[in-house]
Amino acid sequence: MGEPLLLTIEVRSTQDANIEPIKLDSIPHFEFLKKDSIIKSNENGIFVLRQLYRITSFDSGKWVIPPIPLRPNVKTPSILVEVGYTDSFDPTKPYHDVQDIKDVPFVMQPQYEKWWYPVALLLIILTIVVHWLTGPKKEKTKIPKPTEAPFDKARRRLRQLKNSASITGEYQELIEIFRTYIKEKTGIESLHQTSNNLILKLDVVFSDKSKYKNISKILHLADFVKFAKYQPDKEELGSAKKIIEDAVQHIENKYEKPFINNNSENIERTKHK
Repeated sequence: MGEPLLLTIEVRSTQDANIEPIKLDSIPHFEFLKKDSIIKSNENGIFVLRQLYRITSFDSGKWVIPPIPLRPNVKTPSILVEVGYTDSFDPTKPYHDVQDIKDVPFVMQPQYEKWWYPVALLLIILTIVVHWLTGPKKEKTKIPKPTEAPFDKARRRLRQLKNSASITGEYQELIEIFRTYIKEKTGIESLHQTSNNLILKLDVVFSDKSKYKNISKILHLADFVKFAKYQPDKEELGSAKKIIEDAVQHIENKYEKPFINNNSENIERTKHK
C-alpha cells in the first residue's frame, strides 16, 4: 500500500505503421504518480513502442487492472494486483502520532578525533592574533586641557574686541564679555538677566561705588543700543571698554577665588566681609 508500481504497455510491429500512443486517463483503485513516458526503439527490424506509467494504490484488497484496448480487436490481458499492508502492520491497532524528526548525533571517526582538539586550539589562537593585529586600537585617554580662568578669558576677549565688524556689534559684545565674566567669576546668573536686575545684584560685588555707578550707566546704555537702535560713537565705545576693563580688574582683585554657587546666602556672606 502506497508503494509505487511500474506499469509498462508494450507494442511490437514489423513495420512502423504510425502506431499512436495509448491514452490512459485513469485506473480504478489506482493513482498515477507519473505517466506517458514514451520510449520508441528498433530491435532487429522490429518496431517497439513502450509506454511507462508509475502508479500506486491506497485501497487495500485485490484489484484488477482491466484490459487496455490497443486496436478494435486487440486488448492487453488484465493484471491482478493485491494491495495490502506490511507484515508488521496491524490495522486493528490505533495509529501512532506523527513524530518530530530526530537529529542523528555526530560521531567523529577515531582517526580524525585525535586531531580535532589541536586544530581547534590552533584556530582559536589564530583568531585572537588576527583580531589583535587588525582590530580597532584603543585610543589613549586624552588629558583634558586646563580650563581658562574667567579673568584670563575676559582679558583675552577684550584684546580681540577690536576685530568686530561695527561699533554697535562691538559694544554689544563688550557687554556680553562682562556678563560672562560675572557669571563665571561670582556665580551670579547674569547672562539672562535684564540690566536692572543685574545692576541690583552687582551692588554687593563692587566695594568702589563710583565703579558701580559707571557699570550701571554702561548697562543702561547697552539697552538703548540693543532695543532703541542707539548708535554709539567711537568715544563712547572706548570709554565703555575702559570702564569694563577697570570693573573686571576690580572684581578680580576683590575675589581671589570664584563663588561656589549663586545663592543668596553666598552673596550675603560676601556683602558682610
